[in-house]
Amino acid sequence: MIIIIHIFNKVKKMYFLKEIKMNIPLFATKIAMSQIFTNSKVVPVTILKVDDNIVVNKFFYSNSNKYSIQLGYQDVDSKNITSPLLGYFNKMNVKPKKYLKEFIVPKKIFDQTTIGTTLNVSDIEGCSHIKATGKSIGKGFAGVMKRHNFKGFSATHGTHEMFRHGGSIGCSTKPGRVFKGKKMPGQMGNKRVTVSNIQLVKTLVSDNLLLVRGAVPGCSNSIVYVKGYNL
Repeated sequence: MIIIIHIFNKVKKMYFLKEIKMNIPLFATKIAMSQIFTNSKVVPVTILKVDDNIVVNKFFYSNSNKYSIQLGYQDVDSKNITSPLLGYFNKMNVKPKKYLKEFIVPKKIFDQTTIGTTLNVSDIEGCSHIKATGKSIGKGFAGVMKRHNFKGFSATHGTHEMFRHGGSIGCSTKPGRVFKGKKMPGQMGNKRVTVSNIQLVKTLVSDNLLLVRGAVPGCSNSIVYVKGYNL
């Protein structure tokens, strides 16, 4: 038993010490879903467009010893942003951007990038997988059967107008309350969702496109944060 545990810990340590090539998180736009043929097989893919991401600023937080870079995405007319934000972009000598977000990065990447550096799809080229973060499609107010896959009540004698209800939620006198996180009707979707280990099928550098296998959170023309890596 001791030998088995020792071998398991050794394998686990080797796995976590395995070098993983991680790229900088980038803004991307979800275009649509499609399909391509590889080795006589149909592969469902999501098309992501990664236009130029500009490094607007760099930060170092001494309290937590973390490094971060601030990226800007998609040009915007100066009249469509606030004066303080316009002054900030002018100070950093960067064209105004519609989206601005800060990403935590390793020190090596922090040292390699400078303010004004342009990042695009070529920085993800060569990666085997990506991690995508986006806002899921909102589906409005939904009941427990659609939102949580409840079975519902049987439509037999004695059941009155309760076929799609969630049933009792009470907890009797003790504790005399409903626990937090109880599965109940409410808004479905419209939440931040992260999906890891998405296979990168093809990279089209000339068109700034990524073809990834399967679905990616968000609707068409929505903003997604992607990070490429090699396992």
